[in-house]
Amino acid sequence: MATSVVVDAVRRSARAAPQGARTRYRIGLGLLLASNGAMHERMQGMARSGVTFAACENTMKRMKVTKEQLMPFATTVDSGVAEVVRKQEAGWSYIRSGS
Repeated sequence: MATSVVVDAVRRSARAAPQGARTRYRIGLGLLLASNGAMHERMQGMARSGVTFAACENTMKRMKVTKEQLMPFATTVDSGVAEVVRKQEAGWSYIRSGS
């Protein structure tokens, strides 16, 4: 249930983003695993429409997850925190929702 709520929120945000805006979302690594078949189609559709799903390689190492275990449309970044900083330095805004 919670996974579906997160994916729905990502989809709504992506639709509301201004033309040409790029959006990234911090979601649990488990959501990006190829073994998560329940969300694959929905997330793949969002990826086709421009949503980027990136997994943190630090988290992947800690959880012993390989790139091959991710959904094929998922990308990786060396560090999720460092990626947020790089995006902010490039002019992106960071909006946190929820607790």
